[in-house]
Amino acid sequence: MKNAAIEIVMVADNEISVFYEEVDGKMNLKVNQNLSDWTVELVFPKSKFEGLSETGNFTEVASSKNWVYQSNDANIEITLQKK
Repeated sequence: MKNAAIEIVMVADNEISVFYEEVDGKMNLKVNQNLSDWTVELVFPKSKFEGLSETGNFTEVASSKNWVYQSNDANIEITLQKK
């Protein structure tokens, strides 16, 4: 198991935390932010990941090479299966 976190990082007037965990070939990523008028964009290469599971309201941006997701939610959670 691998894990990492960057917590309570101030970006202008927003506060962002990112939590990463890798278990059994799956990558779990959680992003928390204070301001819902900010858009968080998450980009993952399709060549390395498949099988997306998400929690939150996402907009998928068309891309042939990457999974690109955008959200304004305060709490975002994504699980990807590594290839």
